[in-house]
Amino acid sequence: MTTPEIRSFIQRLTRRELIPGELAALTTRDLDDINAYLAECAEVTRAPYGYGGGLASATSRSDPAAPRRTYTEAEILAEFGVLR
Repeated sequence: MTTPEIRSFIQRLTRRELIPGELAALTTRDLDDINAYLAECAEVTRAPYGYGGGLASATSRSDPAAPRRTYTEAEILAEFGVLR
C-alpha cells in the first residue's frame, strides 16, 4: 500500500466506512505497510496512533536495534475501536 492509501484506509477504518470484505482483503504485505506507517507516525509524533506507547513499535528506546513487534490485524482493529 502507498502512504496515501494507508492514510485513507485508517481514516475510513476509524469512521467505520470500510466496505464489506475490505478488511478480509488485506494482504500480509498490506499489514506490514500499515505497521511500518504507524511505526513512523509513532516515532515522529508519538500520536495520534498509540498502542502501549506505539502501535507498531514495541522497540525499547534504550535499544533501537531491538526487533520491532508487529501487531495482528485484530490488534490494529481493536486499537481503532472496530473490534469490541
